[in-house]
Amino acid sequence: MTWREKLTDKSIYIVPVCHADWAWTHTRQWHEERYALVFEDVLKLLRDNPDFRWYIEQENEQFAVFRERCPELWDELREQVRAGRIGIAGATSAMRPSVYDPEVFVRNMILGRRYFAQLFPEADLSVYINTDTAGAHGQIPQLVALAGYECYRWWRPLLPLDLKGIPRTFRWRGMDGTVIHATRGTYGGLCSEGQVLLGSDQDWEQRVDKFAKPMDDTRLFDNDPSPVIWASQGGDDVRPAAQGAHALDAPLPFAKFVEEWNRRESIPMRFATPVEFYRTIENAPELPLVEDVSDPVDVNFNPPWAGERGLWRLRMMCERALLQRESLEVLAQWLNVDRDDAATSGLTYPPATPLDIDWHEAAALSAHAKQWAFQDDFDRLVARAEALLHRTQFRSEQIFRQISRRIPAPTAGGHAVIWNLHPRPRREVVGARFCFVETPPKEFKVLDAEGNEIPYQRIHEYPYFEDRIAEVDVLLDVDLPAGGYALMTAVEGTPDTPPPVGDGFTNGEVELTFDRGLLMKYERGDAVAIKGSYDKPLHDLAFLRYDQSGALHVGSLVGEERFKPTAWCVEENGPLRWIHRSEGFVGRHPAVVRTILHKHTPRVEFHTEIDCLGDGGLFVARFPIPGDAILSGDIPFGVESKDLSREAYGGVGDIPEWMTIERRRPGQFHAQSWVDAECGDDSRAVISLDGDKWWLLQQERGLLGHILFAAFQEPRHWEVNINQQIRAIGKHNFRYAFLPHSGDWRSANLPDIARRLRNPAFSFMRTRHGPGGDLESSGSLMEVSPTCVQLTALIPDEDACLARLVNLSDDSVEATLSLPFAVSAATAVDFMRNPSPGTGVTCEGKQAKLTMLPWKIVTLRIECEVRER
Repeated sequence: MTWREKLTDKSIYIVPVCHADWAWTHTRQWHEERYALVFEDVLKLLRDNPDFRWYIEQENEQFAVFRERCPELWDELREQVRAGRIGIAGATSAMRPSVYDPEVFVRNMILGRRYFAQLFPEADLSVYINTDTAGAHGQIPQLVALAGYECYRWWRPLLPLDLKGIPRTFRWRGMDGTVIHATRGTYGGLCSEGQVLLGSDQDWEQRVDKFAKPMDDTRLFDNDPSPVIWASQGGDDVRPAAQGAHALDAPLPFAKFVEEWNRRESIPMRFATPVEFYRTIENAPELPLVEDVSDPVDVNFNPPWAGERGLWRLRMMCERALLQRESLEVLAQWLNVDRDDAATSGLTYPPATPLDIDWHEAAALSAHAKQWAFQDDFDRLVARAEALLHRTQFRSEQIFRQISRRIPAPTAGGHAVIWNLHPRPRREVVGARFCFVETPPKEFKVLDAEGNEIPYQRIHEYPYFEDRIAEVDVLLDVDLPAGGYALMTAVEGTPDTPPPVGDGFTNGEVELTFDRGLLMKYERGDAVAIKGSYDKPLHDLAFLRYDQSGALHVGSLVGEERFKPTAWCVEENGPLRWIHRSEGFVGRHPAVVRTILHKHTPRVEFHTEIDCLGDGGLFVARFPIPGDAILSGDIPFGVESKDLSREAYGGVGDIPEWMTIERRRPGQFHAQSWVDAECGDDSRAVISLDGDKWWLLQQERGLLGHILFAAFQEPRHWEVNINQQIRAIGKHNFRYAFLPHSGDWRSANLPDIARRLRNPAFSFMRTRHGPGGDLESSGSLMEVSPTCVQLTALIPDEDACLARLVNLSDDSVEATLSLPFAVSAATAVDFMRNPSPGTGVTCEGKQAKLTMLPWKIVTLRIECEVRER
């Protein structure tokens, strides 16, 4: 079938765009100058040709440049937006939805949509284009709809989703039943003289074949049931109707070509914005309804480059710190704690609370394509991220200090407040420090909030007095209330010593066996016994060397080097924590692996340090799994199957390499924080505590790997200017856990376990000074039930708060949020704080109750009776 036959009864919409990277192949300064020039060109072109169209991608990378550098063009641009000739289709940043932390993605949409709505109240913001990113997962429709968007467009991967039968344009039903319009395709194309041959002397057939055949070769015409074909015109940093910087911005008189096309062809062609495209196909009966649009792979070229010094680690730390700070701001409001709302940054649009400002900074730092930033640009990004992290942590410490001072404590001894911000009770081994500033004791015991003695383990002392203790770090075995705190007090006295839990390396529940420094056996009573071998231990640290000559340094596996211990010992032997230490080499790279057991838990934790000396490949922590195991993993606000047998890796026939560039490393996939290998009574989960979102399945060898970080060999060509951090030279530390269990991820309660591990309980010193305590010595400030319902964010909202909940279940459940004070009002709202119909919420005393449908995300706006001091 010819391309004309495929386009029968269709129209072609040419959608011009300049794809804006924060930095790619150039400095940030070059990009900013370039984008200011692009805006000038667009407005000039629209003066001469009002039929032309263009759209703004996002605020952070692109539009902020115009606001700063082109104030004289502001009125003209607003008029073109008002007239519908310039569209708006982005949020704050172009962000990868699968591999960034979920709440950053949500705030990115909220802040971006609010920003553009305030600047352009007449603009139609129905379309959200997440340019140059992958990340199709089952919660995208719900997330996008809750932010007020109706249509979502993304690119990667193009061909692999084609091969799974997913059309280029369709109606997408998400996990919870939300339906949006979706369209897939590249942002680039039609920006070379060779493709378009505008104004050439060749005959018309040759010219239109050059125009249409490249699009047809990408299967666009075969796999798009829409009555309108979206044909992107532009590319990276491309000026409007031009060929790009690589071709010295040679002009492409596209308007004349469109005019000639419409004279000669029966297939209508016009310029269009994304919104014009969407409004045309909005009610098209040809569009199929598709449910399974999962992409468990994402892209292979974005592993955790730079390791511990990568932006990915700082972004993750910033999101966790911001979520904690928001929760504390709400607690401070409930408890009537003094709050300091002084702004900390320079965001220029209202409303700009300090938290809005800092979430905007987190979203700006999460723009895609920053791994390859040049050195000075990368250093500035790191400095911004560190500043955000430090001021967020400092504000949280202020609130902790203010609340802790209101907890009654005896004047004698040392005091620590143990905090559990997870909204469920927990028993945990927690580190704390006690300071004895009056009459340092020779011995001490620790009392909980009720005055009962609890066991502890000394882990570090600060010697000054010969036979007395001035300060000491300990581990405590504590029961903690849901979403609250408990006071622990150290007083002089002889502690009770817990009896030994058994011979060998055991916490009384699990026993581990090592051979030559490697973990060889896991035993859990009579029910579970997993054995390894020297060739396949239960935990294997490996360096996988890849051919880095391929696109973006992703090539085939060319070698493997495993961890070889040279020395090992037991560092700690209870009674609350047990640590086995192995040191050796992964290839030529020094490494230390600490294998850790804690009291009361069957999980095994690993703290790994690798001193990378420079190389090219992946450092991976691997675990053996049954050959017939069924893989699942968490996604933002959900869980999905990780059935990689359905996924296409590598090249496909004569399809251009750029169409399969995302899938060049077989077995690599993404999960937010955990992967489960389900196999009846022999199921095994791996949970990342502080790593990135990347995993590796070596199916033929029965190995599941958590990719710790990627090392970059010597840069070449333009890459000689990129940051040196990407080479990952130096020491890197990672923490992760291994949890054998029975059944599937639901019966093992993996989402809740992972959330607790990634948000551990911690201690904060209760000073001896300050006012008398008006709080209880132990108290719960928030609790959520049942366990399948997660509280993902607790957000201040003027005199109220927002509680974001998600039901990680295939069933409807009755959810309850319990607070310390009477709930006077609770309503469901969307991300933009608009009422959310169909979600009934009832208030009963100190509780808000609602029915949550399967996989539903609900944001409650809650008003409480604030505590009087």
